[in-house]
Amino acid sequence: HLGRLSVGRGAETIIDAARILGPGFRFELFGPVDSSVSPLLVDAPPMLTSHGPVSNPVALEGISGAGAGLALLRDLPNYRSSLPTKVLEYMANGVPVVATPLPEVRRLIEDHDAGLLVPFDDPEAVAEAVALLADDEVRERCVVNGRRLVEAEFDWRSDAEVMRQT
Repeated sequence: HLGRLSVGRGAETIIDAARILGPGFRFELFGPVDSSVSPLLVDAPPMLTSHGPVSNPVALEGISGAGAGLALLRDLPNYRSSLPTKVLEYMANGVPVVATPLPEVRRLIEDHDAGLLVPFDDPEAVAEAVALLADDEVRERCVVNGRRLVEAEFDWRSDAEVMRQT
């Protein structure tokens, strides 16, 4: 998981999914932790590690080769129309996405078959999605499609070329 860890960003769901999956899986969390979540991490399963705030290069190195990148924002007004940067960072770095169905995220994932959607606040569904991504075929499909999507629609190099011409 990249980014701030808060209740609104699915902290409880991540912790519960780690409990469900058990010791065969590791959960690495990179980013600041809200004070309301800190007590939850004290009792978190041992396969879950919170690295706290780290530099972007360290975080991206930490997710290299990850089986899944989690973007489990809740259906809150502040998030409803957003496209979390972490979703694009996962895709650009070859990490398959498991995300909640916020409208913009849903559109990208469904239109491009670039990850797996899970219901809001459903740790069982998150655990199932993470386990499903252990299948090489499913994982590779999400990785290839996610990278293709980012390169086609979110690559600043193409925008820079347009800007140079104006």
